Amino acid sequence: MTFSYDMSLEPAYEKPTYPGTGNGLSGDAGEYDVIVIGSGMGGLSCGALSAKYGDKTLVLESHIKCGGSAHTFSRMHNGGKYSFEVGPSIFEGLDRPSLNPLRIVFDMLDEKMPVETYTGLGYWTPTGYWRFPIGSKSNFEQLLMEQAEDGPKAVEEWNALRKRLSTLGGSTTAVSLLNLRQDAGFLATTAGSLPFVATHPDVFLDLPLTFDSLHKTVDKIVTVPFLRNFIDTMCIFCGFPAKGAMTAHMLYILERFFEEVRTCEDEAQREL
Repeated sequence: MTFSYDMSLEPAYEKPTYPGTGNGLSGDAGEYDVIVIGSGMGGLSCGALSAKYGDKTLVLESHIKCGGSAHTFSRMHNGGKYSFEVGPSIFEGLDRPSLNPLRIVFDMLDEKMPVETYTGLGYWTPTGYWRFPIGSKSNFEQLLMEQAEDGPKAVEEWNALRKRLSTLGGSTTAVSLLNLRQDAGFLATTAGSLPFVATHPDVFLDLPLTFDSLHKTVDKIVTVPFLRNFIDTMCIFCGFPAKGAMTAHMLYILERFFEEVRTCEDEAQREL
């Protein structure tokens, strides 16, 4: 892969210069079985797995760094170098075999990635600082009691939301995302989920919720401002507040953020 991106085009700031090789259109000449345009997490996974299984693969990227929204950029100020994350840096289930799609890809590639664990997220808000505890349902409910405008009501609404989405949340563990496909082959790759479907037939009735905007469900259940704001902030990892974020995003949080162990990325795109 070759890149063309020159950070020196903004002379008002001291920044390192990365010389390119043209207009982002150059690359290794030849014929390829697979050409992937874009080196975000999806593109890197596609390219890596294609190469793993013997396809001659080319991944194209016009930016200076691969990783898509999961990369960093640096700026110099008063002699110091400051690094900023472009996108999300929180990933669950990377430190052990799990249902995390990225972890599944790494396992298929026989790659290991250094990760760090964390137990909470700190928030600075107009009303002050508070910390969202990860890995404990009771601690989060205690936080709602302390911070929400109406603590008991916030806890009640939070549990009602979890219950409303619980069936779909369970479906995320019944079928590995790696087994989902867009052709008739999905009948074979998802056969392992039949026991779950047999005991939870209502999952099909709620399935449209997975691809709908989360706010349509939240608006029917959650009224406490603090809790609504919290849900919006958790959705920010996918680039939207609750309005615009797929319900599947919150399913992931509900199912994973209250387990004992969490991990964060440590330059995931570099390992890919």
